[in-house]
Amino acid sequence: LKTDPHDGDRATEIKLWSFARPHMRAFHYSWFSFFLAFFAWFAFAPLMPVIAPQLDITEQMMWTANICSVASTVLMRLVIGPMCDKIGAKNLQAGLLVYGGVMILIAAVAVRDATSLVIMRFLIGVVGATFVPCQFWNSQLFVKEVAGAAQAIAAGWGNLGGGVTQAVMPLMYMACLTGMSDKNAWRFSFVLPGGACIITGICMVIFSDDTPRGNISELVKANAIEKVSARSSAQEGFGEVVTWVLAFQYACCFGVEL
Repeated sequence: LKTDPHDGDRATEIKLWSFARPHMRAFHYSWFSFFLAFFAWFAFAPLMPVIAPQLDITEQMMWTANICSVASTVLMRLVIGPMCDKIGAKNLQAGLLVYGGVMILIAAVAVRDATSLVIMRFLIGVVGATFVPCQFWNSQLFVKEVAGAAQAIAAGWGNLGGGVTQAVMPLMYMACLTGMSDKNAWRFSFVLPGGACIITGICMVIFSDDTPRGNISELVKANAIEKVSARSSAQEGFGEVVTWVLAFQYACCFGVEL
């Protein structure tokens, strides 16, 4: 893979079929972790026709749960952004993924009524913030001439998780039905997204890197890069007018999408 030694050894090309460390392996982890996050985030939706009648959940409460799920994502993205500069994308992405996996496994047991559904959807929604480290990570791996393409591919492939879960979770539910009642089958279905998130998050920490030159924490210790505080990063970012222009644009497109 060709790199630019004058730009932090960032890659100047994208080889989608390569899994070589550090650039392409981190790239594939970035989009696949985002894919799993969206898969887990929306895993409840295709099973609600089964869950709602069993737990006497009204349509209004389902809408409330959906709103809470998105609200936690928006809030967490504001927090995660500045932390990327301080901690690095890899550990944040892995942490969010493991957290999301644990939450969805807890939800499989804890959801007993409308209130518990709303609470757990809110907690699971945090995993949607993986979009931020995903994009930041690719900006660290590729030069600006190809970073946009890498980010677009990672975001696009990652977003597919929200659609794939609509097909896979009902199939998982049907498979579980062969050995248990419908009241337990939907709960066991969540082992798939929960387990996948946890395993991938752990593997990500072990087998990938923040940047082409290593992990941010190690580079800071070696004085290879300057230590950045999350607070100063947030102040600088929120202080830019262009930040709010882009936020407005993204709010419009994300709002229409939802």
